[in-house]
Amino acid sequence: MNVSNDRRRTTTTVEDNSLLHGAAKYFIGDRYKDQNIEVLTIDSRTTIHWRKRSGIGLCAVAYVKSPEPGRGETIYLSNFSRMESGKGNARFQRKLIETLEISHRFETGVTDVPIEVVEKITSVVDQLMQSEKFQRFLKSGHKKADHHAATEYLRSHS
Repeated sequence: MNVSNDRRRTTTTVEDNSLLHGAAKYFIGDRYKDQNIEVLTIDSRTTIHWRKRSGIGLCAVAYVKSPEPGRGETIYLSNFSRMESGKGNARFQRKLIETLEISHRFETGVTDVPIEVVEKITSVVDQLMQSEKFQRFLKSGHKKADHHAATEYLRSHS
């Protein structure tokens, strides 16, 4: 058996760019979407979603509905790239616990959250981060990050 180690120089041609351009358009089109969770509901007043923030990139952001008319609380949880690498998980977990404490305060009207409630919230967050639902939420963040990259590519190459 004769194996050749022929190293050919690759160059980008107009055809390659048009294929890449077509793939990026397909990627951001409706045909590519699947059944991921883009909004994760934690309790009756708290949701988490992905948001692109200028200068930071894609982030997990929580929203807690206020019991009064008007705007609730929006809390930055973590940057997607840090969560994907595993470096942002502790921060995400800590911020999510704080978020659920805010939700509890809104629901009950108390200012100090009892330690028993904090322990229950911590347990709920631990279970959530191990769940399939949370993994699907992370997967949707990955897809959204890819979507933004494809959109940026098309914008810069049009």
